[in-house]
Amino acid sequence: MAGIQGKNAIVTGGAGGIGRGIALAFARAGAAVAVVDIKGSEAESVAAEIVRSGRKAHAVQCDVADSVSVKRMVGQARSSLGSIDILVNNAAIMDRALFLESDMAVFDRLMAVNVRGPFECSIEVGKVMAASGGGVILNVTSVEDERGILTSGVSYTTSKGAQKAMVASSAVHLAPMKIRVVGLAPGMVPSGLNENNPRGERSRIIEGRPGKVEEIAAAAVFLVSDDASYINGTTLYVDGGWTATL
Repeated sequence: MAGIQGKNAIVTGGAGGIGRGIALAFARAGAAVAVVDIKGSEAESVAAEIVRSGRKAHAVQCDVADSVSVKRMVGQARSSLGSIDILVNNAAIMDRALFLESDMAVFDRLMAVNVRGPFECSIEVGKVMAASGGGVILNVTSVEDERGILTSGVSYTTSKGAQKAMVASSAVHLAPMKIRVVGLAPGMVPSGLNENNPRGERSRIIEGRPGKVEEIAAAAVFLVSDDASYINGTTLYVDGGWTATL
């Protein structure tokens, strides 16, 4: 198993939920981690937890929807870690409004965070990776990325569908620079954005239970490792078999 020992990673939305789980799993697997979140103090808490475990980590406050903030974040992460081998685009926000009750201001902010954010982060980190010989970009999407279900608002589903399309298209564009792009679509995980989901549908999950953050994080570690070197431009569904029943 090649693993990710000695790699340097950026995890956006790394202060809580699945993002925190991925950051901690990367550290346990031997990677140094830039924990990035709009909640700077919470990012610092996760980074401190990693440092206490004997691994290297750096916290960076960043609004991924803001270009100046993204460029500053990439610069700080590069300065702290020395290089960037892995980018995890996990930062996201949720909207649960029913379609006819959607608020366009909320829609615009959601698209800025969930679509523009990973798009620009991938560009800025991609430039660093291209100059240093390659890397891996992982987009955390959702089982809702191409399916209409009532677990969240249409705006959220739309944003995740765009992010999934971004995986395939950017993989084609970045392959010549030896940058691999993959997607990870979690099913229902009662943490972070899905911690209090009033419309969560569980009856279709083959495993008969929600997923665990640790299960999503383990898949993330595999996907960004050299063990997954032949997986490119596609999205892996880690959902307990939920999508198989839709």
